[in-house]
Amino acid sequence: MLGNWSLGDYFKVEQINWFWEFITGVVKLDPKRIFVSCYIGDKKAGIPKDIESGKIWKEIFTKAGIDSKEIEIGDEENGGKHGEQGGRIFYYSGKNWWCRAGSAANMPVGEPGGPDTEMFYLYPEVQHDKSFGELCHPNCDCGRYIELGNSVLWNTKKLKTDFQNYQSKMWIMVVA
Repeated sequence: MLGNWSLGDYFKVEQINWFWEFITGVVKLDPKRIFVSCYIGDKKAGIPKDIESGKIWKEIFTKAGIDSKEIEIGDEENGGKHGEQGGRIFYYSGKNWWCRAGSAANMPVGEPGGPDTEMFYLYPEVQHDKSFGELCHPNCDCGRYIELGNSVLWNTKKLKTDFQNYQSKMWIMVVA
């Protein structure tokens, strides 16, 4: 697994573009088989949807001549019911939030966390295993999509009663 992190030298635009350039330009994976996910947000906790990452991915796919339809999938159960729906950029809840507690709702007071964006590679020859849901989607664990890596933005801190967004300069990329 490769890793990369920044404390202010670069941020989302650079990180996501470098991730794309590495996977498609250096590793030479087929860009038409790449799908991504972003954080859908948490209205109850006051955490907004990560539209910034979605916009960056949309620009990358459009520049590559690849359709960039966005789908709000929510959780894996909903993904298993509704599937890919012709999407390229998928907004998920729980799996696209990073913190030690595993979810925004379970974060202890003072804990930092934040949304992530993930990149998946489609193996169309792998048949979907319906034990993971009726339909397949990028964050499905059936093996049809393999997670290539993710980028995490630590920009939220849990307070006693809610979450505080702050401008963090910490951005982490992990390539599996």
